[in-house]
Amino acid sequence: MIDNKVIWSARSLKDLERAHGLLAEKSSQAANQMIGTVLERVEQLEQFPESGAIELSLSQRKKSHRYLVSGHHKIIYRIEKKSILIVRVFDTRQDPEKLK
Repeated sequence: MIDNKVIWSARSLKDLERAHGLLAEKSSQAANQMIGTVLERVEQLEQFPESGAIELSLSQRKKSHRYLVSGHHKIIYRIEKKSILIVRVFDTRQDPEKLK
């Protein structure tokens, strides 16, 4: 079985960087652990791209989005032909309307 390539959008990387920065203000160890946990969850997608649930709040878009949960974060992604595109790393403590 060939693994799917994971591609991070610029926005998803900014989301991850922001989440790390906010958490690092309280604990750099917790911030680094959060990054590690998110990366572990994303690795799962390489072999099991459809393991995430469908993201209903983005159902109005042309392409279907899925998500995995990692702590307080939703890793939102799309399955492309030969890759997995990480679209957002969304903090679920925010207003869900910000996701749209």
